[in-house]
Amino acid sequence: DVPDIVEKSTYRILNAESVRTDVHQYQGVRVSMEQVPNGDLAATMLWVSDTVSPRSKLGAFIGAFGADTDEWKDQVFNAVKWRDKEREIKVIDKEPKKNGK
Repeated sequence: DVPDIVEKSTYRILNAESVRTDVHQYQGVRVSMEQVPNGDLAATMLWVSDTVSPRSKLGAFIGAFGADTDEWKDQVFNAVKWRDKEREIKVIDKEPKKNGK
């Protein structure tokens, strides 16, 4: 299995696809990404619900990138906090700049 997001790590989104479960018809978004700079793959499920908290997985992504998942591809972010009910991501430049070190 591909690991979930790791707190304080940086990722580039490769894909965000809508999914629906067969049995219960739950709707969600599967986000595939690669860790920057090492390229390790990661993925997370963002489940859709009637109310979306800004600190939920889905709320953190919508707050950072907007509701149109087609616009998420190639976005780069840092997982500032990635704990249950306490999610925070920070958008960074698509091409991380070298700091001269």
